[in-house]
Formats: sequence, structure tokens, C-alpha cells
Amino acid sequence: MYEATLGQLLEEYDLASSQFESVTQEVTNVLEQIPFVKQYLPLKESARRLSYNFS
Repeated sequence: MYEATLGQLLEEYDLASSQFESVTQEVTNVLEQIPFVKQYLPLKESARRLSYNFS
């Protein structure tokens, strides 16, 4: 029973991670089209990497 639940949770995590990456890429693509935002994108990437270290 617990193995099935763990498997389901892992599948949901994989799906959520994939969706997060997709949305992050879409947002980055839109932000790159806005003047003066490109200079801030490296800061956003650093913050994102830092947040992964805490998760």
C-alpha cells in the first residue's frame, strides 16, 4: 500500500517539476522580450539555483 502511494507521489512530483520547468521557460522567454529586463535575468537565475539548494 505504501509503495503504491510513494510511487504515485513520485509521479506527481515528476509532473509538477516538468510543469514548473515549462512555465519557467515560458516566463523567461516573455521577460527577454521586455527592454531592460535582460540585465536582471542572471539575478533571477542565481536566486532560482539558491532556492533549489534549500528544497
